[in-house]
Amino acid sequence: MLKTRIAKLSLFFWKNQDSEVIHATLQKYSAYFRMLGPSDQKRFIYRVALFSRSMKFKALGDHAINSQMRYLIASGLVQITFGLNTFTFHHFRKILVTPRAYGYRGFKDKLLGHVDYSNRLITLSWANSTHGFEVEDDAHNAVLHEMAHALEFEYRKWLKKLYNYRHKGGILNLIISVTLPKRYMFFDEANYRTWLDIARTEMHVMKMERDYFLKDYAAKNIHEYFACAVEAFFEKPKAMKAAIPQVYLVLGKLLNQDPIDHNKPRLN
Repeated sequence: MLKTRIAKLSLFFWKNQDSEVIHATLQKYSAYFRMLGPSDQKRFIYRVALFSRSMKFKALGDHAINSQMRYLIASGLVQITFGLNTFTFHHFRKILVTPRAYGYRGFKDKLLGHVDYSNRLITLSWANSTHGFEVEDDAHNAVLHEMAHALEFEYRKWLKKLYNYRHKGGILNLIISVTLPKRYMFFDEANYRTWLDIARTEMHVMKMERDYFLKDYAAKNIHEYFACAVEAFFEKPKAMKAAIPQVYLVLGKLLNQDPIDHNKPRLN
């Protein structure tokens, strides 16, 4: 909460030049941003500025962090959460950016990105980050994928805390259990539980069908199913709605968005 407040205070010194750089970056890379109307673009730019200032960015390898990197990567989380009231992380503190796909202990293949929950950081390959946005209709976007993982992890963390406060008893714990969802939690609890029920059912279907709509990696576990579904939701929304309508509709309700409606992506 504190780091978000500090980020908001820093925006008092925000210059038009910063807004122009964000706009130019998103106009170049983000099909989602380009479809928004002027008022939504302004809101999107503000959220990118706030999120990018709430996180520490660090370069790994033979390159340096620049504003374009910060803003494009930040736009991934803003895109996923654009229909929600909460759009900054409290658990995660740092984003590491490598120049290209990288090796990592325990993995045979090189990674495009990963989330380190215990060390509170997200790592992304810059080459694959830009490629994910440039090819806008293949449901392969490393930034959306890793941000979806981080988003779900943080939500589940606060959901667990909320459950504990509800069962402790006492006035203070009751007050916390009421205020916690509004300030820290991304999703509506009932919508998330509905999502889990449908996703688990669909994973069973996926294991029996050879040509399931989502990429094969979605079958690994419920969290990969969520991340892969988020990629498809934004990059192949019409095809997803036709192929797995229940998943599309419940994910839309969870994120409060319908990417098919370019004039009004936010449901309410």
